[in-house]
Amino acid sequence: VHDKISHQNVRNVMRQIGKLVRGEGIRYESPRYGWPENCYFQKSVKICPLTNVVKLISEGRECEDRWGRDHGNGWLINHPLKKLLRFQQFALTNPDFLTSKCRLVDYCEFR
Repeated sequence: VHDKISHQNVRNVMRQIGKLVRGEGIRYESPRYGWPENCYFQKSVKICPLTNVVKLISEGRECEDRWGRDHGNGWLINHPLKKLLRFQQFALTNPDFLTSKCRLVDYCEFR
């Protein structure tokens, strides 16, 4: 079993989660498959580690049903939110992690 994610996957996930943390929302801007103008997932809503991610995943599916599916195989909304959910689960089962001086690089594959 491979528990590490690649550097590129970390960048993709953090880019999308960063948009949600800042309240920018996520918009599918593909020239061919993109969403209509002004259609954003969670625009003006700032998420945090305590956000109900299961609910967000459901709302993300609703956005795709309404405005068009993600032709990037989940990298628009689904994968980043599932990684955030896994982080929440990890933090709940390892509460000392949040107060430790951890090295996140140990959890990522940068080689």
